[in-house]
Amino acid sequence: KPSCPATKTPESLVTIAQQYSIDNIIVNARWFFVLETYRDDLKRFVDVLGKNGISVELLLADYSWSREINHATAVDHVEKAVAFINDMTGSVTEAFHCVPIRSDNPVTTNMPSSTPSSIPSS
Repeated sequence: KPSCPATKTPESLVTIAQQYSIDNIIVNARWFFVLETYRDDLKRFVDVLGKNGISVELLLADYSWSREINHATAVDHVEKAVAFINDMTGSVTEAFHCVPIRSDNPVTTNMPSSTPSSIPSS
């Protein structure tokens, strides 16, 4: 593990972000919703950065979630993330960074109404 002279805190990250004009950080947060041990630390991280004008996006992704057998895991992670956001206070709610994920208006696309009945395998 390389040594790092900087203190590893959200505040030290704010200093670096401001030095390099970074106003958005994306965090691979999937594991935060599996190991809830660091939930309060993640809240503090998001809040400190938000108070300093830096938005934080929580990336919840796993390529295996595309498989039907794993859809329930993906939904579980999203539900935990929504609960996490709903439990947030401070800079996140003041900045209106969080928006509802459900709507009464259905999503529409320009996709053709017919789809192939099967996809040829390679």
